[in-house]
Amino acid sequence: MVKLTLVFAGLISIYNIKAQDPASGIRTAFQSFEKNPELRNAAVSLCVADISSGKIVFEKNSQTGLAPASCLKVLTAVTVLEMFGKDYRFQTRFGYTGTISGEMLDGNIIITGSGDPSLGSERFKETSPSQICAEVEKRLKNKGIKGVRGGWQTDPFQNTEVHIPGGWPWEDIGNYYGAGFSLLNWHENSYRIYLRPGKKERDPVVITNKIPGSDFPVRNEIVSGKKGSGDNAYIFFKPVSDSIIYRGTIPCCVDSFDIDAAMPDPANQIISFLSSCTGNGSQQKQIFPFTAVTNFYTYQSPTIGVLTKPFLQKSINLYGESFLYLIGTKPTSTFGSGESIDILKEFWQKNGIEKTAIQIFDGSGLSPSNRITTDALVKVLLYAKKRSWFPDFFDGLPVINGIKMKSGAIEGVRSYTGYLKSENGKEYCFSLIVNNFSGSSSELTSKIFSLLSKVKLEVNVLR
Repeated sequence: MVKLTLVFAGLISIYNIKAQDPASGIRTAFQSFEKNPELRNAAVSLCVADISSGKIVFEKNSQTGLAPASCLKVLTAVTVLEMFGKDYRFQTRFGYTGTISGEMLDGNIIITGSGDPSLGSERFKETSPSQICAEVEKRLKNKGIKGVRGGWQTDPFQNTEVHIPGGWPWEDIGNYYGAGFSLLNWHENSYRIYLRPGKKERDPVVITNKIPGSDFPVRNEIVSGKKGSGDNAYIFFKPVSDSIIYRGTIPCCVDSFDIDAAMPDPANQIISFLSSCTGNGSQQKQIFPFTAVTNFYTYQSPTIGVLTKPFLQKSINLYGESFLYLIGTKPTSTFGSGESIDILKEFWQKNGIEKTAIQIFDGSGLSPSNRITTDALVKVLLYAKKRSWFPDFFDGLPVINGIKMKSGAIEGVRSYTGYLKSENGKEYCFSLIVNNFSGSSSELTSKIFSLLSKVKLEVNVLR
């Protein structure tokens, strides 16, 4: 009888320990993960929360600000969805100045942008260059305009130069993923370079096309690399400068190879394309004075609810900078008239996140100087779950290794932020950030997936 009592007491004791520390399994998995040699000099943070209660069930270093890479897109997407709603659309206005004589416009076509990142994108049928050209041409004809004696130009009261966020590395900004933001974006501010490599390593590489709508001089330093060596070419330019450098290698021994680059002057690209495709680009242009603008077409982008999907799934940095600019235009007395990042931080401070937990320089996560805590990202996910637009946001998150989450990767950084569901239906959200790791990024990613799989397994026993 005494033995049975002791056994029963032991079982009760074990149960009480489990009840007091329901996340012991996550802690064990995390401690094992931290012992990996790649993390000897790294900073690692994990935060896991129960969605129904909002309580943190496990955290380690969750108040330490770390570089989040593209997981910062979660913060930007949730903020813009909350401030503007999933049905908001960017608008691009097309107007004309001067007078119509017969079927000719004695004046100019004026384009006024609002920062739409999808204008001219091939990702949606309605945003494609050919579709936009057809719509503009149709609206011109509806106004009785079949020719333009003046020119196409951007709104002279707008600054359409490319803006590069603070902290973006020079090595990135010439490449497609480092395309800067403009009030008039076009084709996601990128273009394709077609190349003809040599027959052997170190042979010169020939560029077979020009930059669309641009007369930028190009200095080509790309050479042929080893067969099968892949794309190791990079593009360098300073925004609003007058030269571009192509540098690096592409594999030899193939007939052709192409790479994507950032468009240095997207506003000029849209003018060049539309004036040409509508048949109004080949005439000798006359100069007409700028007068009042008569609007003849307002193009509307897909909704933000739709645009957040490629932003999160394809991780297009340009969309993040457009969303961040839009956040800065929110005209409410609650947020005041500060800069975009100040407005974003003010909003989240009012919703339980200290300003010091969000120290950022862009809306996409490309800047290695960004810092945010995993605690802040988890609070953002908890907030999103309660909003009416949550299905659009959740749908936009990719599925990676069987988990609905956003990933992030820049030099020395790997991050994952998203949602987990246990077998008993309980829902959790989490954020994991690793900074300053060493060794193979692919091996570390595999170990991160193993950790997250264990976390997913452990939430099945949490109550």
